[in-house]
Amino acid sequence: MAQLDYLSSPVTVLVVDDEPQLTAMLRDFMVRQGFQVLTAESAAQALNLLAQTQSTISLVVTDMTMPDMSGADLALELSTKFSGLPVVILSGYELSAQNMPANVAAVMQKPVRNSALVAQIRSILQQD
Repeated sequence: MAQLDYLSSPVTVLVVDDEPQLTAMLRDFMVRQGFQVLTAESAAQALNLLAQTQSTISLVVTDMTMPDMSGADLALELSTKFSGLPVVILSGYELSAQNMPANVAAVMQKPVRNSALVAQIRSILQQD
């Protein structure tokens, strides 16, 4: 199992997606890579979870298209409530990070390879 040697404490990632099967597959892969993973099926659930555990979450991975709030809107909300919390947005559509809130560290197009997502997360967290 790969460990996150460059960090002194466990890395917890919040995965937000309204498709539970995709969320479960991503969670299982990321756990095998040494991450602690929390999941939410909506932006509202993610915001509630973050309010309860904000100090332990290092990064949020969110789907762009969800019923209650877009990934970009969630990122904007997070930027005001949880300053400095980086967000990775996954989308089935080609998007640019240019018009996203400042806390959006990356935009990746689905289907994304799990290994590419993990590499992106590690890269973002090493910059902090």
